[in-house]
Amino acid sequence: MIYEKIVVRENGDKVLILVNLYVNNIDNGHTYDIDIKVCLKNKRKFVKLEFDDYLYRMLSMEDRATFRYKEYLKVVSEQELLDAKIELWNLISPIKNAVIKAPPPSRFLKEGDIPPRNH
Repeated sequence: MIYEKIVVRENGDKVLILVNLYVNNIDNGHTYDIDIKVCLKNKRKFVKLEFDDYLYRMLSMEDRATFRYKEYLKVVSEQELLDAKIELWNLISPIKNAVIKAPPPSRFLKEGDIPPRNH
């Protein structure tokens, strides 16, 4: 599932935070994938945040994730990233979306009667 959050800066720039949640059914794990896009003031198009391709390709897979995260922190704060993850999680949380309703009143009972017990 993908969640998008737009943060507007004081100077008018807009930052789009894309959070993608992957759920693994085998070991009940989950992984977040984050992308950042920036729209400069008085522009309409969001441009993906890019970094030096040559340096990025020379890194190992673990180092690439760390490198990307550090580059993202230059544009957005850690709290903004955490807020986007939490908002995504709240959207799909089964507890929040569950609606608990009272059982419908029985048409055979009058007010003050004791309803029958289920054994």
